[in-house]
Amino acid sequence: MKRLLFLIVLFIILAAGCSDNNADTNTLAVRDIQSDPFAFTGELRINGVVTEFFEDDTTIFNLKDTAETLVCLNLICDSFRLPVIYVGGGDMPQIADEIDIIGNWSEIEGGIVIFKASSFEVRRNIMRLIERGPN
Repeated sequence: MKRLLFLIVLFIILAAGCSDNNADTNTLAVRDIQSDPFAFTGELRINGVVTEFFEDDTTIFNLKDTAETLVCLNLICDSFRLPVIYVGGGDMPQIADEIDIIGNWSEIEGGIVIFKASSFEVRRNIMRLIERGPN
């Protein structure tokens, strides 16, 4: 019985230690949706780093996983990027902004499915961390 209790406590401690530092426990990381993005429905809150804007439409940008960006210390390392169209109007995020976006999946011209963000919140810009490189 003591062993079972010990294992349960250990599991809880490990689970807490492995969690993201997302301020909102309902916030998904880009890596969380990577394997099956369409398994997540309804309004979603996703955290990631803005890596690039599309030349033809600057309301469309790619979002990359924050943790992965901080490990590889650049915006272009080979990884999954989530295409996002921002429909909220006003200011746009900047390259290297770590942001939380709120929105849902939507079909745009040509039958392409994209994440349509109605709002975003900038947490920080990580460019200085990237430029500084590993400690």
